[in-house]
Amino acid sequence: MRLLLCLVLLTLVAGGCTAGRRVSVSCPPEGQGPAAPFPDAAFCRLPEAAYLLMGESHTSPCDHAAQRTLMEMIGASRSGQWPQGTPVVALEMVATDRQRVLDRFNNKLIGLQELRQELDWDRTWGHPWELYAPVFQAARDAGLPLHAANVPQRLVELVRTKGLDAAAAEAGEDGIHLPETIILPQQEQLEFLREFFSRHSEMLRKQDDAGFERFIRIQSLWDTAMARNLVRLRQQTGRPVLLIVGSGHVEHGWGVKRRLREFDPGAPVLSLLPVRDPEDLQDAPAGELRFLCPPSHFSRLGYAVEEGEAGVVLTAVIAGSPAAGLGMQVGDVLLAINDIPVDGIGDLHVIPMQLKGDTLRYRLRRGEAELELTLNRSPR
Repeated sequence: MRLLLCLVLLTLVAGGCTAGRRVSVSCPPEGQGPAAPFPDAAFCRLPEAAYLLMGESHTSPCDHAAQRTLMEMIGASRSGQWPQGTPVVALEMVATDRQRVLDRFNNKLIGLQELRQELDWDRTWGHPWELYAPVFQAARDAGLPLHAANVPQRLVELVRTKGLDAAAAEAGEDGIHLPETIILPQQEQLEFLREFFSRHSEMLRKQDDAGFERFIRIQSLWDTAMARNLVRLRQQTGRPVLLIVGSGHVEHGWGVKRRLREFDPGAPVLSLLPVRDPEDLQDAPAGELRFLCPPSHFSRLGYAVEEGEAGVVLTAVIAGSPAAGLGMQVGDVLLAINDIPVDGIGDLHVIPMQLKGDTLRYRLRRGEAELELTLNRSPR
């Protein structure tokens, strides 16, 4: 099964180069997901773009392995293949007030552990560091500088509660991290986001029109600010910009991609998006490449799962993690958390919003037996 998962392909959906050999990388260590080979036919399209938007699911080991492999391939490519220079890498998960930390990492003044601490990663982003660290290291090894792309959390909260103008006035000198205006969604995206918000509100048994308005305001703030920062970064460096970002900020040509068209008209923008079903590799719109990554999830408790015929199966348990201390084992099938059934990877994104208290009860199938493991976690 692990060998099959290593055969993750990026499929070219718009014409271009002739298909060539696949550049393959050995599987990474357990818990960090499979390697993702990219055909030359797709890779040779990348230098055409001024902006490359690589989507991810934040907890998908496969998506992050694909990012790491892409960095390695860029680093190994011929300099003449990139007429504008190799890309700089912008990060949704780092706010612009932390750029000095990234500069120290880019200049090899600090290592990965110091980077995690100085970014205050576990508080400000919170998604598993174990998935992102190899990507950041691969970027540095390839000579691709890391740059912050998002808005500081303190300013996000100000905009959420008071609006952009009041937030900018109260922020003082920190207002430089805010966009001059917020570009709101078009009607089609607005309807999509309303349906998304309603589903989550029903799960939380809470409907709130004011909450939806704040949700739209913040989503639009993030998309607008990231697009503005990408344009500035390209102007400052003269190089293409590769953004690592949640897929929801890129899909359907909405989000960051739409706002880039307004801020930098005519600049070529190319999306690289993971899909979970092979059928979704087909019929992508122009300007979009798709790569196949099977459904997977890495928990901050230190276990990884993949979705298969047997259900949601543990594929890795990190030594010394809470999951290891609990007694989880590779091969266990995850059946339920606090009696809420786990039928697929998507449930693991929703269930945390429904949990109350500090006790987690995992119901697992191990061989023919079922067992329940209980974890008492302290509030974060």
